[in-house]
Amino acid sequence: MPDSLDLINTLRENLLVLRFWVGLQIGVPAATLMDLLHSDKLNSRFVALD
Repeated sequence: MPDSLDLINTLRENLLVLRFWVGLQIGVPAATLMDLLHSDKLNSRFVALD
């Protein structure tokens, strides 16, 4: 079984891809989505607090 941290980071990345795709489908320019990616909290990887 994969590590839970790897699973949650994979989910986070998949959510970013889904949100990007939805944005494109509703007509948001790709450049705008890329600019907003820098301030998106899901753009940062989760890390263990060991």
